[in-house]
Amino acid sequence: MKHLFTTLAFVGFMLPAYVSIDAAREMKMVKANEFTGVTKSHIGTDLGKGYTGKGVVIAIFDNGFDINHPAFRDASGKSRIKAYVNVDCRLFTENIAATIKEENRHLDLHGTHVAGIAAGASPVNVQGEYRDYMGVKHNDVRIPFAGVATDAEIVLVNSNVPMLERAIDVVKKYAAGRPVVFNLSFGDNAGWHDGTNYRGMTNYLNDEGAIVCVAAGNEGQMDFAVSAEAGVGETVTKVLPLPLNSGAATLYMISNRSTPFPAELVAYNKNTKQEIYSVALSSGLKLGTFSEGELGGEEWSNVFAAPKSNTMVDAPKVSGSETECYKYKLTLNYVPKDPNTVVGLRVKVSDGEKVLATIFGVKEDTHVVFPMPELEGWAIPSSNGSITTLSTVPGVISVGACSSADSHPMYNNESLLPNSTKEGEIWPMTSYGVSMATDEALPHVCAPGVDIISALNNNNNESALDYSAASVLVPELSRFEYTWGPLTGTSMATPYVAGTIALWLEARPDLAVEEIKDLIATTSVKKEGDHRWGAGIINPYEGLRKILGLGSSVNEIASHEPMINVSQDGIVVTTDGRAVTVELYDLSGRLVARNASQTNEAAICTETLSNGVYVLHINDGANSISRKIAL
Repeated sequence: MKHLFTTLAFVGFMLPAYVSIDAAREMKMVKANEFTGVTKSHIGTDLGKGYTGKGVVIAIFDNGFDINHPAFRDASGKSRIKAYVNVDCRLFTENIAATIKEENRHLDLHGTHVAGIAAGASPVNVQGEYRDYMGVKHNDVRIPFAGVATDAEIVLVNSNVPMLERAIDVVKKYAAGRPVVFNLSFGDNAGWHDGTNYRGMTNYLNDEGAIVCVAAGNEGQMDFAVSAEAGVGETVTKVLPLPLNSGAATLYMISNRSTPFPAELVAYNKNTKQEIYSVALSSGLKLGTFSEGELGGEEWSNVFAAPKSNTMVDAPKVSGSETECYKYKLTLNYVPKDPNTVVGLRVKVSDGEKVLATIFGVKEDTHVVFPMPELEGWAIPSSNGSITTLSTVPGVISVGACSSADSHPMYNNESLLPNSTKEGEIWPMTSYGVSMATDEALPHVCAPGVDIISALNNNNNESALDYSAASVLVPELSRFEYTWGPLTGTSMATPYVAGTIALWLEARPDLAVEEIKDLIATTSVKKEGDHRWGAGIINPYEGLRKILGLGSSVNEIASHEPMINVSQDGIVVTTDGRAVTVELYDLSGRLVARNASQTNEAAICTETLSNGVYVLHINDGANSISRKIAL
């Protein structure tokens, strides 16, 4: 069961905290690109040249592809989507649209939007309408909403391929030595968090070293995990609480060591705190009513209601004895006869050992979570373990989501649609956890993933929804209207990282996965206070500077912050020698004052303005910032 990690979320109005006002630069970016430094990477600010992913292949594993969208054209109007890998892992370089439609991969919004973030461009010679981040509508202009690697070649891959490693290999062979980065914005929570559910992919990445970006997941507020840990020299016995009356669920439990740990299914009376049932887990254990008859014995039948209750255990890699394993898989459904009954798994860990259990509903899109314990000393569940199992494959780059703006434009309404996540904040639904194979904290990094504006699929009737931010009518395609709009999720953040890596690979095509992880760890904008951040917010520009041996620009950027002096007479903006343009907007987005200066100082008279809060925009030709000003 694969999930595409996308959500839609929007209501109300919120003033943006940062707005670009230079029209020429507005045409080259989306908000996220300015937030992360992608815009400076495209322009080549202090880099010697601009970087756009030219010469790099980005493979998008997904569903819902509109290959005719103008966001995927190059400067000459030709499509940059050069190939498609179908469900049988066959590669097509001709009749791509027909093949995608034949496999019913053409309708969903997801794949087009993801591809647009990774490699969509501001379409050349295509006029349309869009609303900017101040709520101002622009007509008969070039659409500004571009992705990260705007010149990269794109290969689309059916996300339902049965063997991911085989499809990865097909794309690598097609690339014929050119650098490739893979984007997988899907996954689920089923399986042990050590990558063994994707053993073929794990082995392939270990041998071939492909660069694979994976969505962390959107369940960061779901209690999908519970664990027991012991410090060095300690021995700890814990009971992991199990859900009751929740329907069929599957639980995966694993130790961080390939050594046996004992585990028992136990039931207690929560009022008397007395144990009323226990049985050691073993491979092939069946409790309840199955086709071969009732199993479990009289004691089981006294505690649990048949035929609703059942347990099936698979304990692979049994070592020592059938009751001593380091992995367990349980399919379970517990319906106690007495409402005072609570059920759990009793485990014993020692000397630095950790046991992690994760759970999910057997029925598709049905969430089952661990309950809070009703007895003292039982383990407390959390979302630390909600990370997708695909993220735990050794060698992949797991990506969480953050916000790059307080709001986004809405095409058919003058207001701006906000999301509860503010600029620079973690998206709280980002899943997180630890790989039990490598002990890596996941996700590795975060990227803009909240209300990210990208290409929408014209094949899907939903593509013209009111939340779209831009629209064009392509003359040569007659009636076909194309739109851009916001989606939210780690699905959106992941292609942002894939596109970033494409920029880095353009600068140095021989970068290996571990080198890329080091770039992420050392150049990302550090954030504290939440496990979901990983290394912080991806910083494409600083990564390029490090690759090129230019050193960090952080101190240089800080030194360019302008001085703003507000008095009763007006506002004076002073820079470190750069000519500036300043504009003042009221809270409705109306321009109320403007001044451009060829010196390092610009002043705005405010004597005729009413007292209140305004937004001051400052542009020095290379950078733009905005600040709230109280008069």
